[in-house]
Amino acid sequence: MIASQSVNLDLVEWLLKSGADTDVLDYIDASALYYVIRDGCVDVVAALLKKGARIGVAHVSGEEHILFHAMSHPEIVLLLLDYGADPNLANSTGNMAINMASSSGNVEVARMLIRKGADINHNDAYGWAPIFDVVGYSENVAFTRLLAENGAKMEGMAGGDTLLHLALGRDLEILTALLEFRKNIDINALNKDGFTALHNIVLQRDIKYLQALIRAGADLNTPGPDGETPLHSAAAEGEAIDHLKLLVAQPDIDLDKLCSSLGSPLCIASAKLNVEGVQALLDRSADVNIAIPNILLSTPLILVLSTFGCTTRSKDILTIDVITRMLVFNSPNKANVKQTLRGGRFHTALAAACISAGPATLKFLVEEGAEVHLADTVSGRLPQHFAAANGIDNFQAIALSYRSDLMASDKEQKNCLHWASQFGNLQAVEFIISRLSDDERLAHYINRPDSDG
Repeated sequence: MIASQSVNLDLVEWLLKSGADTDVLDYIDASALYYVIRDGCVDVVAALLKKGARIGVAHVSGEEHILFHAMSHPEIVLLLLDYGADPNLANSTGNMAINMASSSGNVEVARMLIRKGADINHNDAYGWAPIFDVVGYSENVAFTRLLAENGAKMEGMAGGDTLLHLALGRDLEILTALLEFRKNIDINALNKDGFTALHNIVLQRDIKYLQALIRAGADLNTPGPDGETPLHSAAAEGEAIDHLKLLVAQPDIDLDKLCSSLGSPLCIASAKLNVEGVQALLDRSADVNIAIPNILLSTPLILVLSTFGCTTRSKDILTIDVITRMLVFNSPNKANVKQTLRGGRFHTALAAACISAGPATLKFLVEEGAEVHLADTVSGRLPQHFAAANGIDNFQAIALSYRSDLMASDKEQKNCLHWASQFGNLQAVEFIISRLSDDERLAHYINRPDSDG
């Protein structure tokens, strides 16, 4: 044993010829074979094995099979396998040698193990099969092909993701290698969150990943947990415009598919103020008057006009105006400025614009035929109520076009003075008061309670 640790081949061979016991164990129950394997002494390992050293007693109290200690020395692994080492013995944590090889990307050792019958589908202590390790951890293209060619199971998940999901954050060659075995992999499989790889692809800035999945036949319209498709995901990301353009150019894409909370892709692009995305969808004739069938009950036009709360000073006011005009001027499929929705947050585009857009947009909508005097049939709110909540600029813009009682109340008995006061718009309050012609009317409206008193 001491001679083995000295790595003196001549001395070891002399001792072996003299009848030395190859399987004597020291105080940690390790034999000479254990030490020469650990130290990578190929010639000494060969000499000991040839003389009959038993692999099974090399380190009988150790937590790992002796094969595990040879993983960084492929020549020794081959010797051990040729002399009968079992490639499918597991260590104390349940890992096999193939798991160690896959997590470290050791293709050469893996080939030896596979030739000797290693279980290429054995899950490691974390539940990862070798092919999941080489895709998601060691990121090895050659190893990926080796396992796939030898029949590795490519379905299922590890860490909540399928192989394709894991491949998205890695070298493109790993994804293309997996897609070479298209018959063995479900290209539309969902991860634990309910999304396909195609859904997640828009997070990859390199469009080649998307191109690879489309060429492989991925379903473009598979819904996610809320009904959203990959096109919805692309519409929400302003930086994913190239992905969106590629998707809308596909002949089998569903441009107007609705998801329960976000609506159509055009609804999302409008709400996210994604100008290029809106234009790309309009160029492909997306429906501009489609409505989300939920509590928001909005159209693309209403969504872009209700984006940013009560201010005309928002940095996005100009963008809101641009998208509004894009939708309204889109020929022949123009946004209907007179469209009304019952039960939504805003019953018309003008109502939404009053609280979130700028005066120029309000004037544009009125010029295009938006109805200033139309009240919400559910709440009774008029455009001027929303405008008063926004501030002086929007209220004045609406007041110029309003030809009826400016102090009309909604169904909660709130008039524009209530709304302006509630939102702290002093200038709007002062302007409204200035329009009340006499003290009696002034006192009446100042002291008039709403439904809350």
